[in-house]
Amino acid sequence: MHIFSFIMTTDSAAPKPLVANEGIKTASRHLRGNLKAEFADLSTPTVSADSEQLIKFHGTYQQDDRDQRVALKKAGKDKAYSFMLRVRLPGGKATAQQWLVLDDLATQLASPSLRLTTRQTFQFHGVVKGNMKPLIQGMHKVLLDSIAACGDVNRNVMGPVNPEQSPVQEQVYQDAKHWSDYALPKTRAYHEIWLDEELVAGGEPEIETMYGSTYLPRKFKTGFAVPPSNDIDVYSQDLGYIAIIEDGKLVGYNVTRLVLGPAIRAIEQPDAAVVARVAATPISPTRTLTPTIGENDANELLRFSIDDLRTPEQFIAWGRAKFERNPESEDAVYALERATDHAPGDRKAIENLVLAALYIPAPKGFRLAIRCAQRYLDIYQHDHAGNANLYAFLACAFGQAHRYEVETNGSVDAIESWRRRAIEASAMAVKLDPNWKPVLRSLANPPANDGENDLEGLKDDADLEQQLAGEPSAPRAPRR
Repeated sequence: MHIFSFIMTTDSAAPKPLVANEGIKTASRHLRGNLKAEFADLSTPTVSADSEQLIKFHGTYQQDDRDQRVALKKAGKDKAYSFMLRVRLPGGKATAQQWLVLDDLATQLASPSLRLTTRQTFQFHGVVKGNMKPLIQGMHKVLLDSIAACGDVNRNVMGPVNPEQSPVQEQVYQDAKHWSDYALPKTRAYHEIWLDEELVAGGEPEIETMYGSTYLPRKFKTGFAVPPSNDIDVYSQDLGYIAIIEDGKLVGYNVTRLVLGPAIRAIEQPDAAVVARVAATPISPTRTLTPTIGENDANELLRFSIDDLRTPEQFIAWGRAKFERNPESEDAVYALERATDHAPGDRKAIENLVLAALYIPAPKGFRLAIRCAQRYLDIYQHDHAGNANLYAFLACAFGQAHRYEVETNGSVDAIESWRRRAIEASAMAVKLDPNWKPVLRSLANPPANDGENDLEGLKDDADLEQQLAGEPSAPRAPRR
């Protein structure tokens, strides 16, 4: 049954400029980067920012223990960094032997919890850098791996919950497993880095026939369902296969939501030029309802439903158009939230949607801005110089929260907490980029009736004044 050959083919259109993480992927020599050397270096518990983008394809994320953050910060120590490792387990099927090995590995080399995921697989948490290689090699001994369990590729494939229930269930499970194997990246980087496979000199060049050198722009999820059960929520998958059963036999599949390759042209979507134009339109500097998005562009975007959207830029543009029609729109907030799901590691996209959230009325706006920015900073290198804008926007969100608590007679503890967090975020922003000093000062001391007043509630705060004192060496125009 040939069900895979027409999926994920390469678009022949003229190449577009690479975004930041695409450049990292392209330069990585098919996901190798400097991972082997960095994981061998145990003098630091972390990997570099570029490597953080690559380790996802090997099934892992760099994290830190949130429960220890406050205590470590008070002690003047760095965060307790570790890694999460996800198993590739098509259809969620593991043997008793595999389960026992995973359980033992979790006890010996991880937090020691072994967690179940919503995509039918297992995750290890709290894996320190030096334990990553022994953990992956331990999995390999029972024929398990973490290849493509995360990253911008086809993720863990979902299948029937109980393949032993019937021959049809077993056949659908086998198809899910075949699709998982078919969609794996062809690079041998995983085997070289973690399993000590030697790179053969003069061998055949690696070619990612499905993904190309940039791989996908985002994660891709596939699931197989057997009616009448929809236990995997097949319509939530990027690509869903629904079994067609006649006389107790599998005869084919109905395919849903095919969104990559040539088939995307069959799904009507907002015009790319309109999306780009709206995403680049400056937000109203006075927070009034005066439209900043052209009426025709807004009409073009809003004739689509949120289910038609695919990219972070589409969600952000659609949400902004919705917001300017109705500042109380729940759909606008939901669209911005969806954007974070599609671009958790795209800092520019996160910046745009956090900035847009700051203009949504309180408390929805600042809560969304804080959630989106904090989610990014929790996962990715928090003190990277490129994060200055995010910390500045986060300071604005904390300032809004502080004012909201004051105006709604919130508790003294809540008011003080938001004050402290606004000052800390401001301090981090100017530490990473001193050019934010005059901008943040202007937000604390705005002209009369100026809507750009996120920090006005702290205008006489001595701690904030201390953080923002002095001038940068080369002042620049405000970013907001």
